[in-house]
Amino acid sequence: MRTRRSLLALLWLSVSACGPEVVDPDPRAASTGFYTREQAALGARVFEADCASCHTVDPTAPSDETDARRIALSGETFARKWHSVAGLYHKSRWTMPTDAILGLDIDAYLAVTAYLLKRNGYLPGDIPLVEDDQAMKEMVLLPSPGDAKAVSGNSTGGFYSAAQAARGKAYFAGSCETCHRAEPSHGARGEGPESASASGIRMGSQLIAMPLMGQGLMKYRHNVGDLYLKTRTTMPIEYPGALSEQSYLDIIAYLLQAKGYPAGDRELLGDLEAMSAMTLPEEGFRMLFNGRDFEGLRFLLGSGCQPPPLGCGATEPGTTFRVEKGAIHISGRPSGYIYSERKYLNFILRLDLRYVPYPGMRTEAEYYSNTGILLFVNKHGVWPKSLEVQGVYPSALSILPIDSEANFTTDAHRRRAALRPLGEWNSVEIVSQAGEVRVSVNGQQVTTVSDHEFEESGHIGFQSEGAEVYLRNVRILEESPIE
Repeated sequence: MRTRRSLLALLWLSVSACGPEVVDPDPRAASTGFYTREQAALGARVFEADCASCHTVDPTAPSDETDARRIALSGETFARKWHSVAGLYHKSRWTMPTDAILGLDIDAYLAVTAYLLKRNGYLPGDIPLVEDDQAMKEMVLLPSPGDAKAVSGNSTGGFYSAAQAARGKAYFAGSCETCHRAEPSHGARGEGPESASASGIRMGSQLIAMPLMGQGLMKYRHNVGDLYLKTRTTMPIEYPGALSEQSYLDIIAYLLQAKGYPAGDRELLGDLEAMSAMTLPEEGFRMLFNGRDFEGLRFLLGSGCQPPPLGCGATEPGTTFRVEKGAIHISGRPSGYIYSERKYLNFILRLDLRYVPYPGMRTEAEYYSNTGILLFVNKHGVWPKSLEVQGVYPSALSILPIDSEANFTTDAHRRRAALRPLGEWNSVEIVSQAGEVRVSVNGQQVTTVSDHEFEESGHIGFQSEGAEVYLRNVRILEESPIE
């Protein structure tokens, strides 16, 4: 049989730069029985014939070999690159040998995986490893304790723990570093002569490792849920979705760390609803709602009420406003609003809005709600003089000038086409600039205020007015804020 490049070439680039390591099998005591002795023995023969020219399973082998640049596939650094057997197997199955992709049969790939498990301290069992994707994802190699507490979003980070990001960095090296770089120090292009350890995507005569630093990664990912879904459904490019759930979560934690979002004291968990409320503000934006509590926000509740001590209004959230999984839940009763401490005149406001259908509702034609976003509020009361961006459904995002005047148009057809079905999230953008206001939903501009009478900065309020609604990812790009 002719010698091929290794089943696992290009993958474990950082391993070749590591010094000698000694395998410690103790952490693997609970991770045994994934393969049989006979399967590992077959894997040893396949490895010798098809992998040994580029790789070694001796953890004490020198890391600076120049003859065949053999990369060590055993030792602690290598073992920590895989959360489950699935990651190790699929990397081999879909990317190796490098000179004959898919050049082995399935049994050979499974056998080599078994052999690598054996050489990394995992003990055999009575049942052979088979190509069962879900089963392999559940074969956890190095269980990590993790913090099982639920996590809610916040303004700048704290979505993951430092230990989780460290695991994710190792998994990234195992499954992503062939094509990507997450940290600037790695550079973006391969340098020097090509070799078995060179990495990148072949673009003509160039070998390019795509960088994930900078704003490009987050251009269309404005919350952790978006970033997770993108990664979970499309990566690794050769075998998307093939890693374990924990691998993806830990890799996301590492990417957040590499992007500068600070760690917290809890693990990122696989709760998509919670992750989708973990805001990653666009450059220049700041959070109006931090996802944890109501810091920087105030309240006024009570129909027809003014603020105390002269008025009857309540200034606590009560049960009207509460935080649920990083979102603001508005009960709709009593009437009132939550508003920003700061004032704004020229700004871009972005948020997600979700209407809650009635129990037993048969069609959307039966649904009615009322809420809204109040702009330019200076004198508080329920309801205050303001320019209201309507939240009443189905006529949402039109304009109601409260005790004021404004000229505006609303494209009802475009609004109807852009609004998502009840119960789903809508992305809303309000741009106030030079005496004009533009309102968009899900990327479609539906309302234009050509002129209004407000010339001074004011608070921004979100109404409670008879409808159960949710808000999340509330952020603002401001110009000349006034405290």
